[in-house]
Amino acid sequence: MSERSRRTGRAGQQRTPDAPRSGWTRRDVLRAGAGAATASLLLPACTRRAGARRPNILLVVADDLGLEYLGAYGGTTFSTPNVDLLASEGMRFTSAFATPACAPSRAQLLTGRYPFRTGWITNAGPLSPPSLAPTEPTFARTLRDAGYATAMAGKWQLGSLAERPTMPQESGFMESCCWSLERVGTRLRPTPDNSRYFAPRLWRNGVKLEHETDPAAYAPEIEFAFLTDFVQRHPKQPFLAYHAMNLPHAPYHVPPGRKAPPMPDDEGQATAIAWGLMISYMDELVGRWVRFLVEQDVERDTLVVFTSDNGGNENFIVELDGREIQGGKFTLGESGSNVPFVARQPGTIAASVVCEDLVDFTDVLTTFADLGRAPLPQGVVLDGHSFAAPLHGTGKTTREWVYVQLGFNAFIRDRHWRLASDGHLFRVAGTYSDEPVDPRTDAAAKAAYDELRAALLALVGSDAKRVALAPALLRGEGLPPAPAPAAGRRS
Repeated sequence: MSERSRRTGRAGQQRTPDAPRSGWTRRDVLRAGAGAATASLLLPACTRRAGARRPNILLVVADDLGLEYLGAYGGTTFSTPNVDLLASEGMRFTSAFATPACAPSRAQLLTGRYPFRTGWITNAGPLSPPSLAPTEPTFARTLRDAGYATAMAGKWQLGSLAERPTMPQESGFMESCCWSLERVGTRLRPTPDNSRYFAPRLWRNGVKLEHETDPAAYAPEIEFAFLTDFVQRHPKQPFLAYHAMNLPHAPYHVPPGRKAPPMPDDEGQATAIAWGLMISYMDELVGRWVRFLVEQDVERDTLVVFTSDNGGNENFIVELDGREIQGGKFTLGESGSNVPFVARQPGTIAASVVCEDLVDFTDVLTTFADLGRAPLPQGVVLDGHSFAAPLHGTGKTTREWVYVQLGFNAFIRDRHWRLASDGHLFRVAGTYSDEPVDPRTDAAAKAAYDELRAALLALVGSDAKRVALAPALLRGEGLPPAPAPAAGRRS
C-alpha cells in the first residue's frame, strides 16, 4: 500500500461488511421474504396502481457521497445494491452538478438560485449569510402553496437552529426534524456537545428534542421515522418529503446493527472501514424508503430523487471503473461537483435509462413546480430549467450549460467543455476525465471558449464582488493549459 493511500485512509479493496449482496434479482428478494434480514433491505418488486397526475416527491440527499462510491456509476469499492436498483428501475443522470461544499449546495438546491444571488458562496463561514433569508424562494414553499404536505428531516446547514429554530417552517416546510451547526464566532461549526449522529441535538418544528442524553438515540433513524410518520398522517394530500441525510459525512462511526471487523492499527484504514459501514447504512435507508412507499400503496404515485450535496471526502481514494479516484469535495471541477442523480417512478419513468442531459441543483425547484403544477415564485430571478421532459421521455432539457461556484471562483460547463473563472479551458472526455486545452492553438477549443465566456459574462457580469474573473478572461485572451490535475481531482 502506498504512503499516500495510508495517509488518506484509502478504502481500496475494502468491501463493505454486512451489506446485502448486490447481485440478487428482484425475484430472489421476494423469494427470500420480508423476514430475511438482508433481503428485506432491498427494494421490493411489487407495483400498484397507475401514477398520479401530481406525484408525491421524495428527495433524498446524501452527504459527501461521490458518484464513484456507487455501483450504478461504475464504483467497485462498495456494495450499494439499493441505490443501484433504484437506478436500474429508473433514470440515472450522468451530468448532474452541485456546488462542491455542503451549505452552498443545499442553498442552491432549495432556492433554485446560484450562490452569487443568495450570498451562500462558502460553507457556513463569514462570507455567507448568517442564515437563509426568509425572502428566498424554496421548492418547499412553492409546493406547499400548491397544496402539497411538506416536511423535511436531517441536515439543515443554512444557519443555526439554536438561533432561529423556525427556519424550516419559514422556508415552507409544514413540519421538520433537523440538525444544524452551531455559531462559533463568525462561523457555523460542529461543536463537541452537538452530535449529528448518536445522542443528537435535533429540533422538531422549532422545539429542541431531548435526545442529547440518550447514547442509543441515532439521528438517521429518528429522522426516517419522523418523515414516514408525516407521510402516513397526510394521506389525502400529495406530499413532499425532503430527507437531507448526514450520512456518510464525518464523524466516522459504526452505525447501529453493524458489526465491524477487527479494526487495524492504522488509523486511516480503521476510519475507512467505519466510513464503508456508514455508506452501507445509507444504502439500506434508501431501500427502506422504497419498501415503505410500497407498503403505503404509493410507490407508483411517488417520484423518488436520490442525489448528493457534493463530491466525496477529499481524504479518501476509491475505485471507479478501474481508476483510483480521490474525493473532490471543496475542489472546483468534475469530481467535486458532478454528483450522483437518480430518479425513479414506476409507470412514469422508464427503467434503465441513462440521461446525459445537463442538470444542476437550481433545476430542482423548477422541475418540482412543473411536476406539481405549482406557479413559480415571482419577483425573483430563478436559474433553473425543468428536467420533467427527460423524466417522462418526451424530450430534452433546455439547459445548455451548468454553473458551479465556490467562494469567488467558479466554472461554466457544457457537455464537452469547462471554462474556469481563472481563464483555463478543459475538454471533458468522460466521467471525471478531462484535459487542459489551449484555445489559442485549437480551433474547436477557441469556439468553445468564446461561447462559454460569453455565457459566463452574461450570467455574472464583471462584478468582482460576485465572482473573481481573471483579467485575461475579461479581455477574451486564451491561456496556456493548466498543469494536469492529479487522478480524480480537478482544477
